[in-house]
Amino acid sequence: MRNLLVVCLLAMIASPAFSTSYYVSAAGNDAASGTSTATAWKTIAKVNSVQFAPGDNLFFRGGDTFYGNIYFDSSDGNSPDAVFTVSSYGTGRATLNAGNSYGIFAYNTQGIRVENLILTGSGMNTNNQDGLSFYADLPGDVKLRGLSFDNLEVKNFGKTGVKIGSWNGNTGYENLVLNSLSVHDNLWDGILVYGYIGFNNYVGYPHKNVTITHCTSWNNPGVPDPNAIRGNGIVLSNTDGGLIEHCVAFNNGAGNIHCGGPGGIWVYDARGVTIQHNESFSNHSTSTCDGLGFDLDGGSIQCVMQYNYSHDNDGGGFLMGQMLNGRPWKNNICRYNISENDGRHNAAGITLFKEGSTTVMDSCLVHNNTIYITPAPANNSEAAFKITEWYTGINHARVFNNIFVTTGGVPLVDVPAGYSGYFAGNLYWSSGAPFVIR
Repeated sequence: MRNLLVVCLLAMIASPAFSTSYYVSAAGNDAASGTSTATAWKTIAKVNSVQFAPGDNLFFRGGDTFYGNIYFDSSDGNSPDAVFTVSSYGTGRATLNAGNSYGIFAYNTQGIRVENLILTGSGMNTNNQDGLSFYADLPGDVKLRGLSFDNLEVKNFGKTGVKIGSWNGNTGYENLVLNSLSVHDNLWDGILVYGYIGFNNYVGYPHKNVTITHCTSWNNPGVPDPNAIRGNGIVLSNTDGGLIEHCVAFNNGAGNIHCGGPGGIWVYDARGVTIQHNESFSNHSTSTCDGLGFDLDGGSIQCVMQYNYSHDNDGGGFLMGQMLNGRPWKNNICRYNISENDGRHNAAGITLFKEGSTTVMDSCLVHNNTIYITPAPANNSEAAFKITEWYTGINHARVFNNIFVTTGGVPLVDVPAGYSGYFAGNLYWSSGAPFVIR
């Protein structure tokens, strides 16, 4: 009996002792207790008046629409070991209509799961906020945990659809999971994970182990802002360890004019991120650069792009490059990918570039990719493989066992004077015009 009592006490300590499930229905009453479907609340205003404990649940009735903007802070959830869940109940998903403001915003909290909901704004040209936004700026390089987002549709917002970020040293999120998100028709970007960048003083990373899987991001056009990159599909940055897998990004970036983005799926200032089994196509930019398919951008270390399909993008299919003031870019791999008719306006099937005379770009391995390129009337510098003539100092670029196919005189390889790469075991085929390697 004594041992049984000890076990029961330990179980009580390990689980939330007072967790409660709350329900919200369009037919509800804010004066009710909210603790059953029969006593459901009615409005988001009532939800915002309650502090939710670790382990609580908040359920909106499926098929109903609720108007307003949900705000959480450190008094809500805030325990990674007893997650507070926000979801739907009954049949289908509930819709949270944010009007001209944000859908769900959470500040300096953790241990929250958001799932099975539709978040919509009034429209990308009338709404002025993000759809789902979590933000942290706690001092002390804190890692907030227990955040996950699953089976959400986020649309019609005037900024970013799903934005998870931090801005105070290496404070950020750990073991963050984004799964089965459908993010579209948002003005700025689709999915963005970002953190503080200490230019020229890089120590550590704000985020750790970020997983983005089975997400689709499309029709996020961006805006004509000359000082900002807008119109990205999926961007993961400031992260140590991560995975982007089984995602699709298309038709993003048409409104961007900034040179330096946007793109379908890409990372920067990241270590140990794998991008695999994704598709990125028909992404755009109205500037003279990017609108890319995939990219390991500035400050990438030990990252891999593999088993991806890129096609019909304005920019390059697979970019690998260093940004100005970035931490060293090194030991990155591009392999087992397919690029078909990328570079419609700029860049090439596979493109290397380096910005800045003193930045470090070292050890790039490109192998076993298949690149197919036909002539693009809007791009007179196209190629299957290209190094952009910008800044020299791209060291140890190795290009092995790839298949490069072009038609109509498009160069198979374009490496400018003053740059170098080691090529071995590649297959080259050109039809409709002479074989061209520059």
